[in-house]
Amino acid sequence: MIHSEVKLAYMAGIIDGEGSVMLSHSSNPKYRAPIVSVSSTSYEILDWIKTNFGGHICSHKTYNEKHKSHWSWRLSNNVCIEILSLILPYMVEATKIYRASHIVNNYKKVTKRNGQYNEKEKLDKLDFEDQFYLKP
Repeated sequence: MIHSEVKLAYMAGIIDGEGSVMLSHSSNPKYRAPIVSVSSTSYEILDWIKTNFGGHICSHKTYNEKHKSHWSWRLSNNVCIEILSLILPYMVEATKIYRASHIVNNYKKVTKRNGQYNEKEKLDKLDFEDQFYLKP
């Protein structure tokens, strides 16, 4: 998928302002996988993100009738890393830049495709996760 600079900069702004760059437990409960997400009361913006960057949208239950309906867009694993690498030059929020850079530069180095790690690799993987949560 080819993205214009304007779309990449706009997406970076959305992530900086309303998004999350995180590591979350996935199919392997021992280790975390990269995820980028955006929550919003505007389905239209989330649909634009999904159309342009992939991922999926899920709805959330509204427990209070005074609250608006809201949704979340989410992207994970290798596609997440690819999108983060594309929007990183346009991001401005320090913590999100640190986390996105850490994922882009290090995640694949410490992650085995088969999920089987020797003791040193386990320690490297856990150290990667610990470093992710440090303040920039």
